[in-house]
Formats: sequence, structure tokens, C-alpha cells
Amino acid sequence: MTFPGLDEIFHVVPVAHPWWPELSIRFDLCYRVEGGPTDWETGEWLVTAGGRIR
Repeated sequence: MTFPGLDEIFHVVPVAHPWWPELSIRFDLCYRVEGGPTDWETGEWLVTAGGRIR
């Protein structure tokens, strides 16, 4: 599935769990860009620097 206006950037893949139907799992997959993904795009920034963006 895609969000309006964002189909050129990424797709969302919802996954249904067979044992817990109330569990929501979603993968947001973006297209690869030249130069590779940044630390922000891979999530490395979130893991190493942590915190919330306000």
C-alpha cells in the first residue's frame, strides 16, 4: 500500500500475524538512492544518538 503523493518514495507493507490478529506489524520500505542510505535512513542515528525529535 502507499500513501497519496508518497508512492514514488516508499511503500508500506502490513503483515498479519497468524496467532495474534490484534498485533499490528508494518514495514515502511523506501527505494534505494544513489550513495546508499544515510545513518538516519538506516536507523543507526536512532540507535546511537537516541531520543525524540521535538
